[in-house]
Amino acid sequence: MKISVVFLKHKMLGEHEHALNKYVEALHIYEDVQGKKSASYASTLCNLGSLYRLKAAESTGMMKHQNLLRAEEALTDALELRKEILGAQHRETITTQLLLAGLLRNQGKPEESLTMLQDI
Repeated sequence: MKISVVFLKHKMLGEHEHALNKYVEALHIYEDVQGKKSASYASTLCNLGSLYRLKAAESTGMMKHQNLLRAEEALTDALELRKEILGAQHRETITTQLLLAGLLRNQGKPEESLTMLQDI
């Protein structure tokens, strides 16, 4: 978890590409050391999804679309992991679910977003 805090600093400073590279690097490290089914891996996936969402808000055209797809994929994977590891009612799981529901709503998928919110 400490690794992600450092990358969050880069994200907040607008150093998105640097943060993105470091989040991806951290995913590989967590996978090698702890495996994909770890809280650290899930947390980094969630942070990565949030970063892609931020990048999408700052981009246009195909780049915006690609960043939205990457955000959705990362948040979906993080949500599945957190449900499995922490349980559906854990605060981090619910936070991830809310982030994904908001992303789906912003992508013009209100039915999917509503379904996600009803599962909370």
